[in-house]
Amino acid sequence: MTKHYSKTTKNLLAIIAIAGFLINAVPASGQWTQTKGPGGGMATVLMADTSGNFIAGTTGGGIFTSADSGQTWMQSNTGITQHSFTVNYLDTMGMSTFMVGTSNYQSYLYQSMDNGHTWTANTNNITAYTVVGMGHVGSRMFIGTSKAVLYSDNMDTTWAALNLTSFLDTNTQTIYSLNIADTVLFASVSDSGLYKSSDKGMTWLHVGTGLNPLLPVTKIVTTFPTLWASFSGNSELMMSADGGMTWTLTNIIGNNYNINDIYGLNGNLFVMTGSAIYLTSDTGMTFTTFSNFVAPYTHLIFSGFTFISSTTSFLQISNDFGSTWNETFMGFSNSTVTAVYSDSTGIYASTLARDLYTSADSGMTYTNLQTVIGGTFYANDIVKVDSNIIQGGNNSQVFSSNNSGFSWTDLSIGMPAATTINQFLLNGADLYAATSSGILKNNSMGSWFDTGNGITAGTSFNSVAMSGTRLFIAGQDATLNAVLFYSDDNGGTWTNAALNLGPYTSADKLFVSGNTILLSAAFNLYASTDNGMTWTQTGTGLPTAKVNAFFMDGITIYAGIGQGESPDGDFLSSNDNGANWTSMRDNLYNSNVTSITKSGNNLYVGTYDGGVWKRSVSTVTAVQHPKPLAAVFSVYPNPAKEHITVTTTAGGKLTIRNITGQLVYSNTIYKGIEQINTKDFPNGIYTIQLIDGNKVKTEKLIINN
Repeated sequence: MTKHYSKTTKNLLAIIAIAGFLINAVPASGQWTQTKGPGGGMATVLMADTSGNFIAGTTGGGIFTSADSGQTWMQSNTGITQHSFTVNYLDTMGMSTFMVGTSNYQSYLYQSMDNGHTWTANTNNITAYTVVGMGHVGSRMFIGTSKAVLYSDNMDTTWAALNLTSFLDTNTQTIYSLNIADTVLFASVSDSGLYKSSDKGMTWLHVGTGLNPLLPVTKIVTTFPTLWASFSGNSELMMSADGGMTWTLTNIIGNNYNINDIYGLNGNLFVMTGSAIYLTSDTGMTFTTFSNFVAPYTHLIFSGFTFISSTTSFLQISNDFGSTWNETFMGFSNSTVTAVYSDSTGIYASTLARDLYTSADSGMTYTNLQTVIGGTFYANDIVKVDSNIIQGGNNSQVFSSNNSGFSWTDLSIGMPAATTINQFLLNGADLYAATSSGILKNNSMGSWFDTGNGITAGTSFNSVAMSGTRLFIAGQDATLNAVLFYSDDNGGTWTNAALNLGPYTSADKLFVSGNTILLSAAFNLYASTDNGMTWTQTGTGLPTAKVNAFFMDGITIYAGIGQGESPDGDFLSSNDNGANWTSMRDNLYNSNVTSITKSGNNLYVGTYDGGVWKRSVSTVTAVQHPKPLAAVFSVYPNPAKEHITVTTTAGGKLTIRNITGQLVYSNTIYKGIEQINTKDFPNGIYTIQLIDGNKVKTEKLIINN
């Protein structure tokens, strides 16, 4: 119902709105913005019209649209209220585009009247359904679900269920898929096979002689008059010349991969597999390879003179019927970022698609460095050792670069086979690696060696941290129990901290803030203030979830949580050493956060299926005014050359940053005297800061070697 207000009331409401804005407004720079990369990602569904407009549905990233035949893309999620939205089906009817997607394991139906740029939610609730297909015949629209087929004759205003009782027992059977080939509906049903309807779902006929009734049909398309069918997790392709009554097997010579999708166009059939796209123009008598990109292909669409295909890592485009292909990802930022890192040259982002990117302009443009590395490597962590960038990840691989990533040296010698590197820790000249094969150590950029003396074989470690002189490692043992070990002799011997969190648990992430050690384990957060001797559960406001990443800036700790552990993922901050947390997700659409870093005045987060997002630090949390630390805190000599001596009557986290804000030293100290080696510090002005809870003591330090 529309409300009408008098002019006086409108003016009063305007004044109130302005006042509220002045009190609560967050400037435009205060919201999250998606950077222009890294490019790539997978389309779950592709759709096109005859005007060169393409729509790509994605996993977790919602909708992307292109108005220039796939050359450039923009994320088009206006009106979609769910975070981390996965698009499952697209269909166009008249001037309307319909889309079904999922978020937090629930289904939603949306409609667009402007080629997918903005969306309106359908008022009919389909959240309880698992959708298995969507399409239309004439003016009737269909949505197939696992237990019913819904239809609407009035542009999805009202819905009703078809009568399927003649062949579907909803107590024991499931609809695997609903496909529409021309004007015929096909429903694949568990345990009984394939059914078709030629009268818009009013009556159904059992068909499919030659098909295995226990093998779910995934897709049925037509190259009139021939029908084609593909199956879930299978490399078989079946053909029917009699409207689906009987089917015969068609062999694609040389294909040993599962078929991901099939697409019919003007008598041609295109088959997307794990190795190539195959084409047949003679009803399956012969097949030719349509694309020579080596990648798992998922979908294909054609419009005008343009083909666009999706792999599990990127989109590619062809304007010559598949003779040549090029990647197209300008604006298509749906990549899964496994690690982000920053230094004075810019930010680095590694993706699950096995690409490493760097950006020197705050994420406006990215350069792909992976061609320098090659292979199938992706990084889980990136650190800097002196002037060298070190990245480690899958396949037992570690690489080092001393020129901002434009050339790399293999640093994997000694790393066990089939090892995943999860996190690094630099302590002086020693680099530790928490890995799936245990805890490893590297001295001065040499070979790796196992330093897990006394730790049971088969223990996998996810995280490593240092508190004072005590080294901690967290992970999971061979019996699937969360474990935490500590060492007071740089990994020479280890003591089991005996977490006792129960079976099928894991200790996932460690973080040190002053005298407080945080541990994310068994989907809870624990804290220790006595250097790991006792632990208590903490984290008010933090979801019951696994923390993927911690990051600290000043006295503020940030935590990134991934979807699956928390319904939509989250990004939170704490100003009291992790005791209380506040969500700062706001408009972070892809809130499945995998990693966090800071460059300049911006925070950057890597996301799952969303690339890299950024936001000004000053707007992520309320302005904090740390209390001065009431303690003796002196630094001498100052200016310094080879070392400094810090004297303090209070413990905490001691950090040293250069004039650009880059962290060059960090350690937890206790009251007394601490000596720090500064002979490798470049000459210049530094800030040395002691943080104890929400109290801070800061001094200027001059290095003059």
